[in-house]
Amino acid sequence: MTAFATTAKRMSAFKEVMRDIDADELQYEHSTLRRCSFCAVTSDAPLRQCSVCKSVRYCDHKCQLADYKAGHKRECANFVTPPLTRTFLTRPTGNKTTYPKNPLFARGSHDGVGCWVSHEGRPDVRLQAFVTDIWATPETWRKSCNARVTAYNSNRRKDKESIIVFGGRTCVVTNPGKAHDITKVKSDLEDITTYEERGGTVAALRVAQDPLCHLPRLAIKNVAGVEFRATDPPQTVLNKAQGIVYLAHGEYVVYHVQFRVGDGNTFTIDVDALVRLRALTLVWQTATDCVSWIKERGVPDVIRLKSAEAIVGPQYVGPPPPDTVVPFDVPAIYAYYLDAFRGGEQTYVESHYGKERANAIMKQNEQDRWVYSVAAQMQGIADKQAAGDIEVSDADGQAAGVPATAGNGINFYGDIPDGDSD
Repeated sequence: MTAFATTAKRMSAFKEVMRDIDADELQYEHSTLRRCSFCAVTSDAPLRQCSVCKSVRYCDHKCQLADYKAGHKRECANFVTPPLTRTFLTRPTGNKTTYPKNPLFARGSHDGVGCWVSHEGRPDVRLQAFVTDIWATPETWRKSCNARVTAYNSNRRKDKESIIVFGGRTCVVTNPGKAHDITKVKSDLEDITTYEERGGTVAALRVAQDPLCHLPRLAIKNVAGVEFRATDPPQTVLNKAQGIVYLAHGEYVVYHVQFRVGDGNTFTIDVDALVRLRALTLVWQTATDCVSWIKERGVPDVIRLKSAEAIVGPQYVGPPPPDTVVPFDVPAIYAYYLDAFRGGEQTYVESHYGKERANAIMKQNEQDRWVYSVAAQMQGIADKQAAGDIEVSDADGQAAGVPATAGNGINFYGDIPDGDSD
């Protein structure tokens, strides 16, 4: 009974922290929507936004014109800033932390279509188990882990052509080399292409397939500024399971995709997986190229009819052209996780979530480690890391019997760049 009461108390404190973080995000969104991007004057009501990029707002036409001449023309065309939405916050939202919720780890554009890439991990920076559903069985509980990537795609084509994004066909390409275990996963469910180049083997990974429903591990989060609801999807979502979305000029979509990134033996934390990724590839086509008869029937009819051709798309999309490859920014990745390298889990949580929230988050991390270790034993898995790549902690929160630890038991197998270690 005492253990249950302690667990409930920890959960209550953790939920309070999450509510506090949500309040900061709401306040940030509220103030940003009402602040002029040029003169910084605030308004009582949301201001009008740039119709193309949706990332800036102005109190009047005079400020809009002045900012356009001062540099927004270039910024808008070059995809400098993603549109503002709570599902993709690239700037700090409160005064308790200097780190954003969604750090930009990759960005790029081609032919008027841009993409920003972030990563949402656990507070303890450890990779997540591929299957954590409560109904998982020993047969479906794969000995692998995943990295969840958040992709933000925006249509800013100069010809104002509509496009169709194929989220389920997103891929990540690894850096060459054999000193990683990204491709050491079950091959019966995955579509992995490898080839050799100078420096070693390169792998292209498709979005992971769910072992239960055999669909891409993908979730649409926001479409054109509206939070996505699976029970009432917008008509522009042609296939929610495959992530096929129609984007008119100036519209965007945010979605989560998961990739299998190894069996958890060579590395177990987010940064070690992320720095081994070279780029993300975005698959999209113009609407007229994707559906041959779209000009005859018109865009509204295609969306309203939800025809089989519109839902499935072309029989063969083919590989994306080279310019749609979005490279990962390795220095930015290391910089975001630098506190974890230098001080361990406690330091990372304090700097990224705030010192006032660190105690509740650390206790919840400890509880999660205990739950996953017990689940692993119940499933009959001998290797505890296979159930979530998480070490069993002792009473002091230190990882027991694990070499090469830093801070509070985080394993750091990745190379630390010169000058980044104390």
